[in-house]
Amino acid sequence: MRKKKRTGKIWMLLWIGVLTGSMGLQAYAAEAACLESQTTQAVRMMQEIQSKQTAETMQEIQSEQTAEIMQEIQSEQAVETMQEIQGTQTAQTVQEIQSEQAAETVQNTQTAQPASAMQQSIGNLVQPAEITQDINSVLTAQSGWAYLQTSQPASQTTCTVDKNGTVTYQAVFAAPIVCDNNILYLFELAPYEYEITAQTPIIDNMPLEQMTADGLQVEFTFPVNFRTAQTRLYSKFAIGIRSGGMVKMLTQPMYITNPEALAWNTLMRYPRSKKTTQGQDFINLFLDDSYGPEIGWIYKTIQVMNTGASETLTHPMSRAAARAEDTHRVKPKYYMLNASDAEGVEALVEKMEYYTANSKGGENWIIGNEVNVRTWNYMAWTDWENYIREYAQAFRVAYNAIMSTNANARVYVCIDQYWDKNLTPESAEYFEVIDGKDFLMQFDAAIKEGGDIPWGLAQHPYAAPLTYSKFWDMSGCKNGDIYAQQVESGQYITCQNLSVLTDFMQTPQMLAPDGSVRHIILSEVGYTNAQGTEVQAAALGASYVAARDNPFIDEIIYLLEYSEPKVDTRLSGISQELYQNMDGVNAKQYLEWAKSFIGITDWSEILR
Repeated sequence: MRKKKRTGKIWMLLWIGVLTGSMGLQAYAAEAACLESQTTQAVRMMQEIQSKQTAETMQEIQSEQTAEIMQEIQSEQAVETMQEIQGTQTAQTVQEIQSEQAAETVQNTQTAQPASAMQQSIGNLVQPAEITQDINSVLTAQSGWAYLQTSQPASQTTCTVDKNGTVTYQAVFAAPIVCDNNILYLFELAPYEYEITAQTPIIDNMPLEQMTADGLQVEFTFPVNFRTAQTRLYSKFAIGIRSGGMVKMLTQPMYITNPEALAWNTLMRYPRSKKTTQGQDFINLFLDDSYGPEIGWIYKTIQVMNTGASETLTHPMSRAAARAEDTHRVKPKYYMLNASDAEGVEALVEKMEYYTANSKGGENWIIGNEVNVRTWNYMAWTDWENYIREYAQAFRVAYNAIMSTNANARVYVCIDQYWDKNLTPESAEYFEVIDGKDFLMQFDAAIKEGGDIPWGLAQHPYAAPLTYSKFWDMSGCKNGDIYAQQVESGQYITCQNLSVLTDFMQTPQMLAPDGSVRHIILSEVGYTNAQGTEVQAAALGASYVAARDNPFIDEIIYLLEYSEPKVDTRLSGISQELYQNMDGVNAKQYLEWAKSFIGITDWSEILR
């Protein structure tokens, strides 16, 4: 009895579906209509069913009684019955519905609702002559354009330029591409653009039939327009398709990753000691036109600093209006560079190309100082993700400007000694500084998203705290046991535990594109003389040995002219003498003295 009752309800609901064309059972209505007549009369009948009266009927069907019937249909027996209905006879009926007469009806319906200007333009954008038009004149509506990853992302993408200025963009896909019009489009985006809009230029297109490797590989070539107003050296490129009336990106926007191929003013790199000195081999380059026109030959390491003097060069979120609204204020010393708009990118490119070309000896370029600290690279608070993204944009622009001028240059990101404290929003420090480890991981991910490059790391391994140089004996330091534990656990990176830093930089995630460990320099360190010149001298000797004996440290640069009440790094007496000799012919003698003063027989007792 239960089986008969359920079967009766099934056929009753199917009959309601024929009358209403609703509730997901329009297929059965179509079947019934087509069985009665495969003529225009069937089409008219379906149109009448979709009338206001049908809408009222649909509401009535959604009653409690109908809901109970539908729940019963979802039983195992009902599923089997529905599968039988969707058998061969139903498939034949559907094919009959898709006859010429039905196709004409569909065309008439589409005529009443024309495709958007965007869809029409993309459909017509096939001829190469049209590619050069600005997309704004081709696409009159932004509707449907979105940054949307599809299920067909590229498995490998490269974008390189040759010395003649021809860019080659290649993408390899894991599966054949399916799209509305069988055409791929190559888009050009600015550094600060992450989505396709109605203003995004299309610089080339290609029919799918021209793809190689069984339809899995595509290659575009186009001019870089180097050192012109139309340069593409600072652009990103992405492939998109038309799918379902939308434009969907198949590849992450990617920069040219080998700008050094265009370099026209390459300088030779000269070997030198691991120990160098700020003010002698190192200089801060302030982007306020206070220095120039040339950077002297003696300066091998140049740190780029934004004083905020130029509003165009300064990020909008770092300017006075944003500072006034900052929800987590700090006292800025220097400011985030601006690669967030066209004017900022142009100004930054102009400065970096100019100074690189007019540097007689610049080998290492550091973009900003301790940029994991908002005080030193100020931007009004949003969150660390946005902060790092904005810095990565400026870094990339500066990198391409430097490397396209001097192919032997190295470009570094700079962090302080904070490493892995795992600060939380409950801590006031959270809004001022992010752990160097976390910063590097997020920065590296942002760079790789636009195409990996061999960026380098500049780190400042100051003692913790800065006011105390006798790091091998913390008994005379306030809260010394806490600082000692923080260094031991890797919350800070100092010269005592450089292996924590270099071990991290050897992990697969952090390696350079060629698989090597990225270049690392210790671009600023100094020791206060507050505990006496002998302590200062011993600390200098220990720090030098730590850098010298670590094969992944290229250089350690000492700051010897810093003078504050409790942090005075100026040298005198034995500290001056040891500093001058610790990397010379008498180095062994002086370093043995340092070990004796500290009270150790092997450096491994205090260094790792």
